[in-house]
Amino acid sequence: MATTTQVPILDLDTLNQVHPVRINGQLYDLLAPGALSIFDLHRFGQLGQQMAQLQDITAATPISDDQAQAITDALDKMVRLVLHAPDAIHKLLSDAQRFQVVQAFNGLTPSAPSSVSAAPAAAATTDAAQGDPSSSQK
Repeated sequence: MATTTQVPILDLDTLNQVHPVRINGQLYDLLAPGALSIFDLHRFGQLGQQMAQLQDITAATPISDDQAQAITDALDKMVRLVLHAPDAIHKLLSDAQRFQVVQAFNGLTPSAPSSVSAAPAAAATTDAAQGDPSSSQK
């Protein structure tokens, strides 16, 4: 039996929190990382790595339509893993908005490595602001 003077090596909370995200005036639940299964959390990380690799490739060369679609698909899958919202709402989100959801989710785990860095978001925002047609969103 532990005494009150001992510091626990692990502090677990079985209550999985959700965090509100407002989209078009309606609140939807952004899951906390602890609410995902280990498989979904792993899939989220894989999709983030895939997206980062695509962005590294496209940083040196113009982005192809196939590469842009692959990034869009990865972002959509990541957001669908962590945001409880109807399909119609997911379809309305732009890639920049999806990226914001991913960043918010990653921000819920400050001790865990981020699946996606913040640098691509700044580049996407800059491209969109400059009217770059390759940054068009679905």
